[in-house]
Amino acid sequence: MFLKKLNKKYFNKNLNLVPIILIILLSRFIPHPPNFTPIISIAILCPLFFKKTNTSLILVIGGMFVTDLFLGLYQNMIATYLVITLIYFFSKFYLKTQILNLKNLFLVSIFSASIFFFLTNLTVWAFGDLYPLNFEGLILCYVMAIPFFTNTLISTILFSGLAYTSIFFIDKKKIQEF
Repeated sequence: MFLKKLNKKYFNKNLNLVPIILIILLSRFIPHPPNFTPIISIAILCPLFFKKTNTSLILVIGGMFVTDLFLGLYQNMIATYLVITLIYFFSKFYLKTQILNLKNLFLVSIFSASIFFFLTNLTVWAFGDLYPLNFEGLILCYVMAIPFFTNTLISTILFSGLAYTSIFFIDKKKIQEF
């Protein structure tokens, strides 16, 4: 019952999450293992908590771009942003048709991290010069990226779960206070 109220209450609400999201984006500046960032988690959860798609998508992509200006621009940046946008719209569609719970969030996190891995590494192979442009080169590109995928998968599940449970417990506490 509480989960249904939580879903109805939060979907498409302009919560005061902008400062939290900005803090999360700034976390990219804190030393961390490669690909261990909350960016995919933000892309998964932002469309659920804002009324306007433009607002939350600009927050995700704009925030990434601003931090990339400081961290450094890279060759496949546009492909990365397109994949993050794809994840954003996928989660918007999928999670709005499902009950928002840890199981569905877990599934979306796994799928999103996997899509990020496969598509961004495909662009590294196709547009870079690190690997030969043949099937063996593609496989080598994916094999070499497995450690990065591990970090991406763990961080996406972790940060998505932390954000979900934080909102869940903060809201539950507010409900109990009344």
